Amino acid sequence: MAARPPCIWRGPACARSWSRKITWDATLRASTPAACARSRGTKPRFPWRWPPWSCGTTSANWSTTIAGSNRSGRSAWPRTADAAALEQREARLQALGYSHERWIGADELFQRVPALARHCVGGLIAVRDGAALPYRTTAAFRRKAEAMGQVFLEGTRVLGIRREGNSWVVDTSAGTLSCRVLVNCAGAWADAICAALGEPVPLEAIGPMMLVTLRMPRFLEPVVLGTGRPLSFKQTAEGTVLIGGGRLSRVDRGLETTELDFRELAASARTVHDLFPVMRGAVIHRGWAGIEARMPDEIPVIGPSSTAPDVFHAFGFSAHGFELGPIVGRITAELITTGVSPLPIAPFSIQRFAGHARTEDPHQPVASLPAQGVRRARAAVRSRIGQAGAVL
Repeated sequence: MAARPPCIWRGPACARSWSRKITWDATLRASTPAACARSRGTKPRFPWRWPPWSCGTTSANWSTTIAGSNRSGRSAWPRTADAAALEQREARLQALGYSHERWIGADELFQRVPALARHCVGGLIAVRDGAALPYRTTAAFRRKAEAMGQVFLEGTRVLGIRREGNSWVVDTSAGTLSCRVLVNCAGAWADAICAALGEPVPLEAIGPMMLVTLRMPRFLEPVVLGTGRPLSFKQTAEGTVLIGGGRLSRVDRGLETTELDFRELAASARTVHDLFPVMRGAVIHRGWAGIEARMPDEIPVIGPSSTAPDVFHAFGFSAHGFELGPIVGRITAELITTGVSPLPIAPFSIQRFAGHARTEDPHQPVASLPAQGVRRARAAVRSRIGQAGAVL
């Protein structure tokens, strides 16, 4: 008999805003492994059902990690291994001085999450976890930045960077920028900036996928993250359900496109089908994937350039950028204004990749960014040449 895998629940935790949305008019049934029949006019149906998560700027909530019991199914994670893995995680955290996650038994787990399948035996809970709606949160940060005099140039392609005296010159599809400080937070294209600076990095462009259901009656508060099988599971305040977990689409970074992998999405459906019987009547409304950067060690690059003055890196968040963005912004600001950060950021230095050889086409533009709205951006660039800093 195969057992169920464990899952981590992060109370409406870091959801993410993807750059590309694709409507999915397919029927997906968890009972058929690779089942994905494209049929126009038919709403995709999931063999499961559930409710919303936090929809404001931020929302306090809780989270937990669940371990499955011995029960028939496709998974191959034994019960003892599930529980042991979670207990080891709790012990590691406590050894490091953290107590925000604690083990709870099945009784408390089902009391907190009544919709959960009864073959789960317990889990870790983080009662102080929370969440923010990505679009509203990032829009709020942007409005504040613009109110303080910052300018955002959307749809602008970076063609090259060069040092002239004590300034950096950035050639773009909308004109030329001159600035004192350069911040490389170009995401999946950040390695092109690094290569131009003579410090190449082994960045991989990935496209995590997400599914969204139609609105459902509310039945779940926390966000669920899988440990045995990839899963990110949460419900919005409106009642829609978001299903992700790191399953990847096919990415063409040059064309800035993604292609959904329906076999992988079907696997996500089966996982939720097993864990939440209430989801077996859910209707999938759409699916999408966004392009972002992943580093080999899955931690970001944060800190000053090792080869160029007045350049700072903040990229490679490996699917955790929305959560880490605010604190990394503060760290970067401290580095620019004071030269140091009070936080221990040495492990995130770009120097850990010293000696890496870039293998991509050196004739490509320094960074390939969406080229929409060039005319509007060009006018904005002309009016802002000579600004104190530029963020790529």
